[in-house]
Amino acid sequence: MEKVRRILVHVCKDAAPPCKTHFLQSVVGQFADGADEVEVNWKLEKNQFILYRGGGGAIPLKRPAFCPIKHLSVTEAAAIPLDVQQRGVDVGVAVLLQSANQRVLLTRRVENLCIFPNVWVPPGGHIEPDETLLDAGLRELREETGLKLEPQEVSPKMLGLWEVRQTDRQADRQAGRQADRQAGR
Repeated sequence: MEKVRRILVHVCKDAAPPCKTHFLQSVVGQFADGADEVEVNWKLEKNQFILYRGGGGAIPLKRPAFCPIKHLSVTEAAAIPLDVQQRGVDVGVAVLLQSANQRVLLTRRVENLCIFPNVWVPPGGHIEPDETLLDAGLRELREETGLKLEPQEVSPKMLGLWEVRQTDRQADRQAGRQADRQAGR
């Protein structure tokens, strides 16, 4: 069995086994042709983030109207390297930490990143193999802000899912490391 390095989105439709979503496939589009929002259920099982329809407790899955995957032409898709086309869609978490006085914690992305530079965002990032969403969120909160919270100290709630693609992740990592060096971290 292949070693899992990333947690990827899988879609389960019509009682079929979950199938990995490829990078060029719109997750929302697999459930609602042309729409930018759909209600789905989810589970994190065997290092697969599985989305499906049916049952109670559905949450919104949204994509921006400007989603590049939604508007990708056949020519543009063909120009994307095959390894990127087939790599899958990574799952990440964002932590909305609200204080007792109703304030929300945000962090600012460094200005030299390729994707969303200098933008205020909630702490968050990737999910590592065998982590729960809560574990990943608390780890990312600690890594990005230094705040260490224990699972019993928080009231986690899944608010929704957001579909977005980042295509130049390696350039962002290099820019982030450079910013860390300049800041003396």
